[in-house]
Amino acid sequence: MVPRKCGSQNCPCAQGVVKHQAMILCKKVNGRSVATYVPKALWNQVREWNSEHKKIKRVLKELSAIGEQLIRNHVRDQRQQASEPSLRLLPEASAEER
Repeated sequence: MVPRKCGSQNCPCAQGVVKHQAMILCKKVNGRSVATYVPKALWNQVREWNSEHKKIKRVLKELSAIGEQLIRNHVRDQRQQASEPSLRLLPEASAEER
């Protein structure tokens, strides 16, 4: 929510006395901020969308962290297996080989 002038010459906001509340939706496009004015009739809906967007971002961040941890665990396990001496039994030599 941001204070904003409505543009009407007869409104007290034109003289700077009181400004109206407005909602602006901001996003980045090519590294620059882009703002979109949200009509008052959509304020509640946009708040819900924004709340859902934040939840989705949080879940994606958690999934990304889980994926990174899986990779780290895999690499650690592979390194441990490579450094452990092999305890496999060799096949017994046949009587002919002896």
